[in-house]
Amino acid sequence: VSSSETPKVEVASTSPQSAADLFARAEALCESQHFAEAAELFRCVLAALRTSADREAMRSVEAEVWAHLGVAMQSLDDIAAAIESYCQAVRMDPSLHVCFANLATLYMYLEDFHKAEEHISKALELEPQNDAYLEIKASMRQRSRVKQ
Repeated sequence: VSSSETPKVEVASTSPQSAADLFARAEALCESQHFAEAAELFRCVLAALRTSADREAMRSVEAEVWAHLGVAMQSLDDIAAAIESYCQAVRMDPSLHVCFANLATLYMYLEDFHKAEEHISKALELEPQNDAYLEIKASMRQRSRVKQ
């Protein structure tokens, strides 16, 4: 799929099943590194979920979509959009430790070590033995010392 072949979706008529299909297509696009197209589909899924009659029950699903959108935006080097997406995800589902870890790495990249520390601490509260998170924390401490 090239960017000229980006699927156009009629969101107003999106049923829960077609939203699930869109999500699956967006995931497949991410897997094949077509992040811009995937991001568009993830946004369509979010729009469909916002109009869902059972929105509260769909909260964890919506959080997962925000998390996936964050990955797509981060892959496109749109740091601000990635941060916003991950923040939306953890607002909706505070158990998404990988989003906290991704936020930590993005804030570390932006050299905002206070926010990076805050987010990696939340990730480690949820997954205290996660080696990747422990490495992020160690790397962050080393980088913050160098900056001081």
